[in-house]
Amino acid sequence: MEFLSQERQAEVRAIAEKQQKTYRQMLSANKNKTFAIHAIHSLHRQIDELVTRVQARPDVRFDCKPGCSYCCNFRIEVFPPEVFVLARRLRELPGDQLDLVTERLRLHVQRSEGVSRAQHWMNCPLLKEDRCSVYEDRPSTCRKYLSLDVEGCKRPGVSALEDGELALKSLALVSGTREAYAKAKSPLSIHELGEALLIALTDPTCEERWFKGEQVFPLLAEDD
Repeated sequence: MEFLSQERQAEVRAIAEKQQKTYRQMLSANKNKTFAIHAIHSLHRQIDELVTRVQARPDVRFDCKPGCSYCCNFRIEVFPPEVFVLARRLRELPGDQLDLVTERLRLHVQRSEGVSRAQHWMNCPLLKEDRCSVYEDRPSTCRKYLSLDVEGCKRPGVSALEDGELALKSLALVSGTREAYAKAKSPLSIHELGEALLIALTDPTCEERWFKGEQVFPLLAEDD
């Protein structure tokens, strides 16, 4: 954050610190697995509210439109509670539909094995007819990634132009949330969506082991 003014740096730190304090209080007062999983919705709502505020600025015009799914080809990075929320939702599907989703996840994992973030350019396995099939429960990374120029989204390995306020403040919210979960001994490590979701759907012990502090999904390399 060295490129920011001291005032802006202080603002971002204050957001992260307040977020950590709020989440620590929530997790401390409700020490059970289901609460720890669904508490991630609070972060989602905060990001959605931030997006609404940023969109109201007269100088902002996002190029994202329904059916535009270029960003759904990038590697989608998620936290464990977000994976468990999606897995719980998908288990409500009829058996044949769940089988189809599981098979798409298997194929996705095979295709993406060993592929770096920069080289990753393949449809999200939860994309259906260019629309997110789990939109209401989409991860935080999807909620905060809004493009100011769709042309940038069309190029594999290139990050689209984003609004600075949205990027910084959402990052602060995420940072504070991660620190709070870490102190609660339920890590918010970063994982690839398809790989983690396949494991969550096929291993019923994941939730409990994560809640007890175990890393249940493969970690992503930080420098790929």
